[in-house]
Amino acid sequence: APAPASAPAPVPAPRPVFDTIFTGGTVVDPAQNIYEEMEVGVKGTRIAALGKELARSPWTKVVDCRGLIITPGLIDLHVHVYPGATPLGIDPDEVMLVGGVTTMVDAGSAGSSNWPGLRDQVVLKAKPQILSLIHLSAIGLAASDFTGELLSPILADPEGAAQVLLNERALAVGVKLRAGAHLLGEGDHAWQLLRRAAKLARDTGTWLMVHVGNTPMSLPELVAELAPGDVITHCYKGGPYGHKVLDEHGRVWPALKEAAAAGIIFDVGHGAGSFGWEVAAQAIEQGFLPQVISTDLHYYSLKQPVGNLPLTMTKFILLGLSLPEVIARCTAAPAAVLGREKEIGSLLPGSTADITLLRWREESISLYDCYGEVREADRYLECAGVMRAGVLYQRDDGAAKRDLYKPPQ
Repeated sequence: APAPASAPAPVPAPRPVFDTIFTGGTVVDPAQNIYEEMEVGVKGTRIAALGKELARSPWTKVVDCRGLIITPGLIDLHVHVYPGATPLGIDPDEVMLVGGVTTMVDAGSAGSSNWPGLRDQVVLKAKPQILSLIHLSAIGLAASDFTGELLSPILADPEGAAQVLLNERALAVGVKLRAGAHLLGEGDHAWQLLRRAAKLARDTGTWLMVHVGNTPMSLPELVAELAPGDVITHCYKGGPYGHKVLDEHGRVWPALKEAAAAGIIFDVGHGAGSFGWEVAAQAIEQGFLPQVISTDLHYYSLKQPVGNLPLTMTKFILLGLSLPEVIARCTAAPAAVLGREKEIGSLLPGSTADITLLRWREESISLYDCYGEVREADRYLECAGVMRAGVLYQRDDGAAKRDLYKPPQ
C-alpha cells in the first residue's frame, strides 16, 4: 500500500512590514492603560502594532525617541482657526507643528452663512484634522470684535445650521453657543436662544458646547437645559458667583457635580479670559476635575496666557493631576466626546496613525492664568514632533519662536 501523504508544512505568517517605527520612548496611551517603553509601528495611515522589538526592513524609517513621551495624537476640543475671516482665527498648521495637536475642533467660528468658507479655505487644506462646531448665529464669530453674535435675534439660524450638520457629518460635529449676556442678551431672549441651541443639537443627533462667563442665568440653571454629551467650556473661569463653578463659599455647586455624574462634559477652554488658578485649584481639591483639557487657542490667547496645548497640560500637572490623567484628557476623553474612539485618541492597532512626541523641557517657566496670577514650574512639556495620518513632521521651531507662550510684559 502506498505511504500516506504527509501534511503540508505550515506556512509561517508573513512578518508585518512597517513604514515607520518609533523606538526608545515611553508610550503613554491611557485608552489602553499603557505607560511603558514600547515601540510603535506604522503602516500607511494606520497604527500597525505596539511591541518591544518590532521587525525592521531596509526601508523602514526608525524614529529615535529616547527621552521622549510617545502619545496618541493630541486632540484640542476648543480652538479658533478661521484666520482672516474672524478676528480670533489663527493658522491651524502652526497649532499642530508647535503644539502636537493632530485633531482640533473649531468652536463655532462659522455659522450657516460662512461655513462654506471655513470648510473650503481651511478645513480641507490644513495638515491637521479639523472638525467644526456650527454656531447658532448665522455669522459665527465673524464680527466678534464688534458685537455679540446673537444680540440681534435675526442672526439666529437653527434651520441653516441643521442643514450643515445633517449634510456635512464628517466635518461638522456639533453646535456652539456663547452664553454670555454681552453676546446673546438677557431674560427671555437668552433663555430662548439656549433652548434653541439645545434643540438644534438634539434634532441633528449631535451635541452642544456652551461657552460660559457672564451668563444671564446661573450655571446650575444653565446645566438643567443640557443633555449627556453636551459640553460646558471655560469650566474654571473666574468672575461673579453664579457665573462660575464655585458658590459664594468657594464650594462647587452640587448641581454641577450632579451634571458631571450624569454625563455633562466640563472642559477647560483656557483662552485669554477663562482660566483662574484659584478656581481650578479649589474645584480640583473638591474632586471636580475637568473631563477634557482644551486651550481655546486664538489670536488673543496665542502668545499668552496659553501658548499651546502642552503648556496647558503642564498647568494641570502643577495642579496635581498625573501625566497619564492629563494625557487622557487630551486624547481618549475628547475622542469619546466626538464619538471617534476607534479612529483617534489611542494607539490601538488599526486606528489612524496620529502620534505626538512630547518631552520635558528642564527649564523653569512662569505660567500665568487669565487674571494675573502666576505659578512657577521647574520644567514643562513641549512638542518634539508629530505624525498626522502617517506623515511625520518635525517640530516647527520657526513657528515656535513666533507663537510660543510669552509672559505678560
